[in-house]
Amino acid sequence: MLSSNCEKCGNLIDRIRHPKSRFCSMRCCGKSWKGRECHPLLHPANNAGTIGELFVANYFLSMGLECFRSLSPASKTDLIIKKGDKTLSVEVKTGHYSRKGFVIPTPLWKKTNIFDVLAVYIPEKQDVVLFDKNLNPIQGVGM
Repeated sequence: MLSSNCEKCGNLIDRIRHPKSRFCSMRCCGKSWKGRECHPLLHPANNAGTIGELFVANYFLSMGLECFRSLSPASKTDLIIKKGDKTLSVEVKTGHYSRKGFVIPTPLWKKTNIFDVLAVYIPEKQDVVLFDKNLNPIQGVGM
């Protein structure tokens, strides 16, 4: 396929020059991004982490777990969940689904995975996807 249509304006995209682009120009790409910022389920970047952490905390609370949130932005973990005498640390990231349905979280900047559970908040779907410390998908937290 040598050409396809821009998702924003419908103009043709040259697939030889731009094999993976969804837009015909940077202007259309920018307009699309601004549209997502205004979407009621998405929020500006400075609030996205907080909203994700609160959404994930609610998710764990609804499972009957105790949940504690860090007050420091420099903390080594975002949430601590507890049931009985078992305690797990949780790192929360905001992410999205790729076209093929894979979860793509924002990058993990920490060199060592000091968390027990990685919780990826997907704002577009109001969903939480969980991973273990080796980044393997898990169904629950095993508590």
